[in-house]
Amino acid sequence: LAAVLGMSDRQRNVVFIRALLDAGIECQSVTSSTRLPDQDGKPLWRANCSDKTAHMISITPDGTANIVSRTDR
Repeated sequence: LAAVLGMSDRQRNVVFIRALLDAGIECQSVTSSTRLPDQDGKPLWRANCSDKTAHMISITPDGTANIVSRTDR
């Protein structure tokens, strides 16, 4: 978690694209990510893909990425 928090936006976007691909979510590239208020004590970001989809990614203390995606928008 500390490593992710200390990354530049570009580095973090690379981590997020890897997490999305590992989860089987199609995303050609993460064009931007925005830090949102923590959720349940975990840091939360909105990762925006080049295809205009967005995914919410929270990072647990052990570095696990939890992803929530909406496909109805």
